[in-house]
Parts: sequence; C-alpha cells; structure tokens
Amino acid sequence: MSAVVDEDPPEPHPCDGEELISFDGFPHGTVLAEQYATVGVHVSAEALNRRRDAVVVFDSGSVGTLDLDLEIGIGNLAIIPEDVHDEDGDGLVDSPSDSYSGGTQVYTFDQDRKVLYVVVVDMDTQALQEIKTFDATGAEIATVLIPADGGGSVQTIEVGAQGVRQLKITYWASGAIAEICLAAQD
Repeated sequence: MSAVVDEDPPEPHPCDGEELISFDGFPHGTVLAEQYATVGVHVSAEALNRRRDAVVVFDSGSVGTLDLDLEIGIGNLAIIPEDVHDEDGDGLVDSPSDSYSGGTQVYTFDQDRKVLYVVVVDMDTQALQEIKTFDATGAEIATVLIPADGGGSVQTIEVGAQGVRQLKITYWASGAIAEICLAAQD
C-alpha cells in the first residue's frame, strides 16, 4: 500500500460522505477517550518513554504554543502529549505539546469498520512510523508505512482495510492525527 501526500496543505481531503472522525468541536487541551463512544469508537494511547498514556486535542489554529510545527491552521489535531498538567483545574491540559518520543494512538471500534484513510501531521522522523489494523480476534489485517515528510507536513495515508476492530497509529517522535475516514463494513 502506498501513501498519498497532499502537496498543498492545509486542507485534508474530504471523507466523501463516509464517517469522519475529526477532533474539531473540542477545546484545546481536551483529553480524548470516550467522546465517540455513542458511534462505537474508543480512543486511547500507548505513550513511549514514561509519558502519560493519553490522547489530547491540540488546536492547530493556535499561535505561540510550544509546537510551532503544529500551528498549521487545519483545525484540531489529536496528539500524544508531553504531559497532562491541569494546574487551573478546568479539566483541560494547560499547554498541550506533542511528546518528542511519540507512541501509539489506538482507536477501538465496537463493530467492523472499513478504514479508508488517516490524515497525519508532522511526521518528520526517519524511524518506523506505521498504521496497523486488526480484526475482532486481534489478528493483523494490514500495515501501511507513514513516510517522513518534515515538520508541519500534512499527509493523507490511504489504508483501505476492511473488518477493522482496532486501528493503531505508531510514530517514534512528535506527530499528530488530523482525521480518520471510516466506512461501514461492506
């Protein structure tokens, strides 16, 4: 399987009437977990280097953050954060910043789904970066590599896997997910 690189970000391509998982509508610093449970999607993370296992919303329209390479103006992104401090107690991470050591964002589905594509941002390391899909028994369906494309880059990675119950997006440095396009099982 190959990757399709959008040459003119900042707009990810449309999901064409399918089910789009985007992170818009949530405040900067929201910890994601069960916000999509009503549509059968559960979000978690496996962070590296003793970081918190969390996925947090980063508003790419923000300015003056610690992550200039994520200030690309395409809406909210899902990141594995450097930390999850909430000093003011408002339930939001105070200064979301993507972890320099990355990890795996995990999307678990209550029913079989077809994963059409994933829009990734800021995949700038030469280390292995990949998208893996698994069926209901935990057997791997497909692996798609994510090419390094530089800081602040936006790439649409075609997946095309069917019968998916779990989607794992792994990267070994900073990075983010802009959206995931799903379809009902054929």
